[in-house]
Amino acid sequence: MDLCIVVTNVKSGNYSSAVRPAVAERLGDRYTFIDFDLDADYVTPLSQGVAQAIAVCGGDGTLNSVLNRVRNLPVRVYYFAFGTLNERSKIHYLASTLDEEGHPLIGHVGPTLFTYVLAAGSFTSIGYSTGIKHKKRFKVLAYLFKAVAEYKVHNMPLDISIDGDDVSGDFTLMMVLKSPRCFVFKFNRLYNPTDHGGHILLIRSPGKDNLINRIRIFFPLFRAFFIGFRKEVDHKTIVFRHFSNLDVTFAEKIPCAVDGERKNMRGYYPVSVSPLTPRLAIYPRRKPRKTK
Repeated sequence: MDLCIVVTNVKSGNYSSAVRPAVAERLGDRYTFIDFDLDADYVTPLSQGVAQAIAVCGGDGTLNSVLNRVRNLPVRVYYFAFGTLNERSKIHYLASTLDEEGHPLIGHVGPTLFTYVLAAGSFTSIGYSTGIKHKKRFKVLAYLFKAVAEYKVHNMPLDISIDGDDVSGDFTLMMVLKSPRCFVFKFNRLYNPTDHGGHILLIRSPGKDNLINRIRIFFPLFRAFFIGFRKEVDHKTIVFRHFSNLDVTFAEKIPCAVDGERKNMRGYYPVSVSPLTPRLAIYPRRKPRKTK
């Protein structure tokens, strides 16, 4: 019987004693298991063929961390969603993002993978700045509480080229999406799971962070997340467009949320979408069946 490595993030928002039984229930007839910590060297046994699969138990950030480490290995990845938002799991069940061989189409920003979003600016820090204790206690509400404190105007100088079209400027929000949704809002109605491209949302900055400018950004934020997009938009304050090739240059160091995990970026980054080498299967969070 093949060997499957089980990597569990005990800091995930919905981690519980049900995690390990869920893996055994789903995969026990195919594999024997060995447990690894999230920071341990689980890549070596996979690259040497000692193990043939890896089960990832955690949230979207945990999945992102593992995929970036095994990105070039022809292995099977099983994602058991035990995070707080589990956006990648919900994307999978809204519409399949896999080709006929089970390889997902995901984003690449420079050398880093993202499975559904790369974001910077207003609100985007809530994914990595919300406390673990708050996530475990309040679940999704923990992010909503944090969003109130993070309602600020940012002034990010970004050089951006969308398929050769220059849309550079100062922005309060940038979101690069391979997803119909983010932060519980399903606003990208143009999402196509088989498209080898993605979408970018940009909201231009009105200037300094003050009350007047916070009021000014409310309307484009409401337009984006509560009304959503059924067609591309290219207005004075808001841009929402499809891309096949995207180039972003950060003039200064800017903290970004990559699937909810913080990554500081500065300089030039090409962004594209292509199939991942590992095969991916996704399981939503649920309790294991009771045995008699």
